Amino acid sequence: MHVKNFFLSFLILTIEFTYNNNVQAAKFIRNEQTLSCLDRSSIPFSKSCTRVDLTPCPTDRFSRFPESLEWNLIPINSSLTNTELIIKSDKFCLSTLSNSNNIEACSCDNGTNQKWTLNSDGVLSSVDSRKCLGFVGDKVALGPCQAWKVYHVASNAVNLYISKEFTGKPNKLLANNYTSQTLPAEIFLSEFSLEIPPGFEFIVNKKNNKVEKFESDIAQMPPIDSLDSIIIRLKAGIIMYEEPAYFGASKFMKAGPLELLPTMKIGSALVSEGFRGVFWPNSNFTGNNIGLFESIANFTGAPVDSKQLSIASLDISATACKNECGSSGTCSFEGICTCKPGFTGDRCEQCLSGFFGPTCQECNAKCNKFCDDGLAGTGECKCKLGYTGENCDQCAPGFFGNKCEECKCGNGTCDEQGTCSCNAGFSLDISKKCVDCERGFYKSGNECKLCSPSCETCEAETGKCQCLPTFKSTDDLTCVSNLNCLPTEFFDTATQTCVPCDPSCETCFGSGAGECLECKSLTVYIEGTCIPISQFTDGKCSPSAAFIVDNAKQSCEPCPSSCFDCSIPGFNASSTIEDLQCTRCMPGFFLESGECVEFCPENKFADKTDLICKECNSNCASCKGPEENKCITCSNKELFVLNGVCSPKCPSGYIVLNSTCTKCHPDCTECSGPEINQCTKCPPNRPIIKDGQCVEVCPMGTYADESGCNKCNEDCSSCVGPSPDQCLGCNDQSKVLLGGSCSGSCPSGSELIKSERLCQNLVTEEILPPEKTKEEQKQEYFFNKTKGIEWWHILLIVLGSILFLIIGVLLLRCVAVKRRQKKTKEFGEQFDDNVVSKNLKKMLRNAREVPSQPEMSHDPKSALKPHEIEDPLNQKAAERHQKTMSITTDDYNKWKNSKSAKDWERIIKNANTEGYRYNSGNSSYRNSKRSTRSTNSISTKRSYALPPDDNWL
Repeated sequence: MHVKNFFLSFLILTIEFTYNNNVQAAKFIRNEQTLSCLDRSSIPFSKSCTRVDLTPCPTDRFSRFPESLEWNLIPINSSLTNTELIIKSDKFCLSTLSNSNNIEACSCDNGTNQKWTLNSDGVLSSVDSRKCLGFVGDKVALGPCQAWKVYHVASNAVNLYISKEFTGKPNKLLANNYTSQTLPAEIFLSEFSLEIPPGFEFIVNKKNNKVEKFESDIAQMPPIDSLDSIIIRLKAGIIMYEEPAYFGASKFMKAGPLELLPTMKIGSALVSEGFRGVFWPNSNFTGNNIGLFESIANFTGAPVDSKQLSIASLDISATACKNECGSSGTCSFEGICTCKPGFTGDRCEQCLSGFFGPTCQECNAKCNKFCDDGLAGTGECKCKLGYTGENCDQCAPGFFGNKCEECKCGNGTCDEQGTCSCNAGFSLDISKKCVDCERGFYKSGNECKLCSPSCETCEAETGKCQCLPTFKSTDDLTCVSNLNCLPTEFFDTATQTCVPCDPSCETCFGSGAGECLECKSLTVYIEGTCIPISQFTDGKCSPSAAFIVDNAKQSCEPCPSSCFDCSIPGFNASSTIEDLQCTRCMPGFFLESGECVEFCPENKFADKTDLICKECNSNCASCKGPEENKCITCSNKELFVLNGVCSPKCPSGYIVLNSTCTKCHPDCTECSGPEINQCTKCPPNRPIIKDGQCVEVCPMGTYADESGCNKCNEDCSSCVGPSPDQCLGCNDQSKVLLGGSCSGSCPSGSELIKSERLCQNLVTEEILPPEKTKEEQKQEYFFNKTKGIEWWHILLIVLGSILFLIIGVLLLRCVAVKRRQKKTKEFGEQFDDNVVSKNLKKMLRNAREVPSQPEMSHDPKSALKPHEIEDPLNQKAAERHQKTMSITTDDYNKWKNSKSAKDWERIIKNANTEGYRYNSGNSSYRNSKRSTRSTNSISTKRSYALPPDDNWL
């Protein structure tokens, strides 16, 4: 995994920067029983020693933790392969006191009391090898051995010290490539030391093409020469950390076969480039798993209850394979599925030969490794070609030797040494195989036929006859005498006369009984001799030879080449060669009703030991044996073969093929065929169907639900769900994962380490927690909250808002009306006629802008009608009409300022319709209902709009 170029530039500038504090140790030592860390207390015991206690271990990388918790292991012989070491913290070393079990941190003198031995049982003291770092009461002291875990402070980087034994100020090297220009010059001149956390490699590439790899702490590294580059990288796999931000105890899990783990919590994980991990919460690879394709600094975004993910099962593999490997394989970085023992195939989807069942277990030893193998195999002994016997440990007929090799004799068989014995009529050729016909026989198809006795020789391929002396050929296959002797005579060349044959011969070439060419009736010709038929049993010419009597030819013929032996049951003079029956078959053939056949008929199976076709069970139309559970097909066509038994239906996990219940591939629970990519339903440990194959997780950039693999939110590079707050990585490489959402950014003065998704201070190299982006600090992203609302939700919200607005307006109107009614009532209750009269007079005086003077009494009858109004530009007329009409002060002043005739006409019109009438009798204004108003003062600066129907008199 490589950091991008811009970050490399940053590293070049800061690589030689060291921590502000003089850190000389970079490990925690945790007691696994109390889960507390070894702490060098600030409470001094003396000038050179301090107390040692246990303190809760840090769980948050972003908080500062005391230097007193940091220790280091200094090997006595400068190599961690030696278990004897010094446990050092700054200038203090872990020490045991003489004649005491007490443990303190004292000035380092490398004495015996400061030497410890680290093994799987605990940390043993060199002072007393029977005691370990432990407890006495509640104090850290020498006592019974306890488990301690040592883990790095900077567990996501290699710490490089320019001096040996981890002293001085370390340089932190993240996963990247480095050259001599980006490394401290001291490592090329003198010894230095390295702290290498689990899962990291320190690789030195030299110019002479020599490569050196280091995977664990080195207290004394020799200077580097001829450097080409140094590579810090993750090994092939995943590093899991107990806490977020790659903090706490870490564990490296390499790519390879599935692993069962003691249930553990992880808060973050570093993933090697080109690899993925699949985590299950249960030890049987079940439950909602999480696929991790990239490093994640915090599992907050995962669907878990806490900031940590609980895992019990783990599968780590490369992502380079073209096709997904099956459950029994792991994708290697080379792009090839690496199979578990017993498995084979491009996807590790098949069993090797000699292995059977869903787990491809090896066949039982009694089967000599030969059994009913394959994924659907039962493991029952099933002899392979060449083997026979109950345990398949014997050679079948036609095979020989320790490995049961095939005889390959042709028309014959062999003994245990492989020496061939030929079938009747055949002989060995120069290669010792039975392929040639014996002398006196010729080849006819696959058989060797007997040459005519009248032939001295005959051609092996055609049977063409070379006649005996004094004989001539008739049809190329037989010969007759060429002299004038009788058929029962032969020509004697010595006497030059015709001589009679032996009485047993029909024709002959000499006078002896063994010189016959043809035999008389009821006798059979055998090598020149005629033998009565009555002497033959079952038609066999000889008990030890595979020859049978042919009455038609009165000769002995070989048994058919497929027969090792044959006979004619109830043989007599009327028997024909068609009555022949095989009694034993050559290898590769099976005896069936007197014939040697290559395949047994229906309802029978081939017994490869006896080379006989035997009857199946009555339920079977075809079978592999006589038992009820050996059926291949059923007699009843409505039944299906299930594990050799005829059944009315196939159970779940099987598919019907050719009337047989064929088991689905072990990776499927239901299927359309037996192959790994023919699944229709998947098991819990591989719950997702992808291209017909059940897989653990969806590819990077997608998540799984009931419908299959779906694309993540556009913000996410990988995710556990569709929402933008379910990311495991961010598409925008400048964003930082914050609570499962790509809403974080690095604080000012820091920069993102993209390979680890962490923020690092540009000056102090301190790892900082991310914060919300500036946009999110300004406002909440409302779109994400309402993104899933349906259209009818929005419609209801709008209608509801309108309804509430209408109700609000009506309520406000109602309140206003009630307030006005209340004020009107109060006004009526407190009305004072005298005050009203005074205020009205004052109002009119102010409108005329003339000094107050006694008012004359007005008779309503003397008031001018609108048509009697004089020119409004006449000042006196206007003032007179103001007294007789109801004209407000504002209207009068408006007209007075503008001197507009049109305005005056409007004012007069309004006053005529809404006018007041003055009652001179009691100096008050009264309406038509005889109501009077209170004398409370009325401000002349305000005008009051009186109802038009309230006609004051």
